Amino acid sequence: MKLKIWYYNFWNHFKLLERSFTQYLSDNGYEFELNESNPDIIFFNSFGQINYTGDAIKIGYVTEDMHRFSGIYHKINENFFDLVIGNLPIIDNNKFCKHPLYINSGNYKEPLLMINQINNFVKDRDTNNLKFCNLIASHDNYGNRKPILDKLSDIAFIECPGKFNTNVESFDDKGLSKRDYLKQFIFTICPENHFGHEGYTSEKLLDAALTGCIPIYLGRTDDTQDSKVFNQNRIIRYNPDNEESMNECHKKVLDLMNNKDKLKEFYQQPIFNDEAEDIIKYLLNDLKIKFDNLIESNIDKINKSDNIKQDDSIDTSKFLFNFEEPKNNTTETIKYV
Repeated sequence: MKLKIWYYNFWNHFKLLERSFTQYLSDNGYEFELNESNPDIIFFNSFGQINYTGDAIKIGYVTEDMHRFSGIYHKINENFFDLVIGNLPIIDNNKFCKHPLYINSGNYKEPLLMINQINNFVKDRDTNNLKFCNLIASHDNYGNRKPILDKLSDIAFIECPGKFNTNVESFDDKGLSKRDYLKQFIFTICPENHFGHEGYTSEKLLDAALTGCIPIYLGRTDDTQDSKVFNQNRIIRYNPDNEESMNECHKKVLDLMNNKDKLKEFYQQPIFNDEAEDIIKYLLNDLKIKFDNLIESNIDKINKSDNIKQDDSIDTSKFLFNFEEPKNNTTETIKYV
């Protein structure tokens, strides 16, 4: 089925037709074309006000922390969207579809191939030939990076090739990709900008996973589905606002660096769990089912019929957000009522 789509409030150079959800749906019976003037579907993100009043099907795509970009959260509460996808918690409702960014950044077409390649990659690596740690970032606007950088720098030198705290030549100048650069290290400091709302996760954990690095991480990616994808025992977490957490992180890293056998055992753990493929396939299939249902229920609208009014009577009381702005990096999150 051919559908005309457009998008609003995304970052520069965003390519809708190259996202995993459009590509996956294209592999399963849909053909998409960009059409700004008369779209069947519009995708909305967080970078701007949402003032649309037209008749197109409206899909919210959550890629950012809704504590920072609350406009899209308010639109969700207003029942503005016909479907919401992206960085979401597990919600048993046809209007919501969890599609985390680690799916977009990975090999979603052949997840088992990706899983086996990475697990085998770390299983056979000699950590004696790897450098200590890196931190790649363009900023530390939210104060999540410098505290852990300072804390761990007394263990060994931490390379920072990005714009933040630059202390080595950039990997671009060396002719390396980001992933080739990361493969040289045991650890990578890769926090989210914020701890995030329930269900929020970016590509940062997957970038670490695909290069074998042990992630030193601030964030979530730990609900019942995420925990079946990523081996939580191979992630070192920290909270820059909690002294005990910072000390525990330092102790863990120092202990590993002082014990080669323990470091080898920790590093060579599987990155992905046995259930990872099943969860990724489930999430993709859930996307297709909910998108199919959305299109089927709006087929008259798509066919330009003005006789069918969309049913807006869905009871949203079970999945609306009860939003409270948290302090930075606390565990306070958007709650559901």
